[in-house]
Amino acid sequence: MSVRSCEPISQRPRDLAKMNELKDKVRGFVHDAQLIEDGGVNPAAGMRDAYQHVAPMIDTDRYMAWLMGQVRRAGCEVVQGRVNGPLSRNDRYLEALFGVECIVNCSGLGALELADDDMYPLRGALIRVRNDGVGMPPVLKAHCVAHEQGSTEQDMVFIVPRGRDMLLIGGMTEPHEWGLDIGLDNYAPVGDMLARCREFLPILESAEIDAGEPVRVGLRPFRKGNVRLEAEPGTRIIHNYGHGGSGVTFSWGCALEATELAELVVLHDAEESVLLGV
Repeated sequence: MSVRSCEPISQRPRDLAKMNELKDKVRGFVHDAQLIEDGGVNPAAGMRDAYQHVAPMIDTDRYMAWLMGQVRRAGCEVVQGRVNGPLSRNDRYLEALFGVECIVNCSGLGALELADDDMYPLRGALIRVRNDGVGMPPVLKAHCVAHEQGSTEQDMVFIVPRGRDMLLIGGMTEPHEWGLDIGLDNYAPVGDMLARCREFLPILESAEIDAGEPVRVGLRPFRKGNVRLEAEPGTRIIHNYGHGGSGVTFSWGCALEATELAELVVLHDAEESVLLGV
């Protein structure tokens, strides 16, 4: 459920345009302020309008493990190491070292060095709570409230079921912050985030925080010029990075396009070799 505060969506042109663009492309779309009360949202939270729709939810831990299994089953070799300096200065050496025909750069924040690009992190943190129906009734729907336009405060609400028995509570966006050692015990904004979501959805007052991993912190790889997905001229390098917080969302489409670019680069190189009589 996406909820907006202060005034109906019909009086907010930017949000209205976003909703109208979305509603015909998703399943189960409903626009009704009654969703606020039905969802157990605190009346004092100031919500005035809401809409909901059906969307796929991915348990990213299981998904990443599955992806790695697919990579290995396809016969790929996974080698861990470090590459220093821009790829464009080392591409021929790396191609020869690994016996490959092209390089696909999906290094995220690593593109700061590997592509000499203007990358920066947007730090986020999520609180993990049990959602197995023991400490509280299970939360079965996602609740999301985006930042108010022009707000300088951390006012986002992000309450999303993850897998069979976990609930993620957020959210936070902190540009240019690299540190990962933050949590409920040493960083006030994380506690503020929990308090904000509890105020929004009172059922969370009795939520049991996951003892094994109470808070997960990550760095979203942002790029001022948005996603870079292109072949670097004069090289056999394909760049695919800068997806910010939408890496999973964009992954399949970007992977298909990167594959097409790689095939074109290799084909062009082969044709050039034939023309030169190599």
